[in-house]
Amino acid sequence: MSEKDLDKTVEMTAESAENGTDGMQSAAQKESNLSVEEAFERLDELIQELERPDQTLEASFQSYAEGMKLIQFCNAALDEVEKKVLVLSRDGEVDEF
Repeated sequence: MSEKDLDKTVEMTAESAENGTDGMQSAAQKESNLSVEEAFERLDELIQELERPDQTLEASFQSYAEGMKLIQFCNAALDEVEKKVLVLSRDGEVDEF
């Protein structure tokens, strides 16, 4: 996924979270085919890259920037899901979380 595509995904996910878009998978995730799990896997890869002693400053900065965008994407996606979680109260009623 290119950095431009990732930027678009992050923006669309944030917009859908702000607008209360329905559906467990946001429009941004559907369009980019990037799941939260895949984003976490890529974050793990980026961490490994950043820990390499032979990585250049430029490459480190690019990895860091990509990681921050992935974190924003994950946070927006998780916030969207969190808003949809339902909690059962003690008396058996369903309340929105």
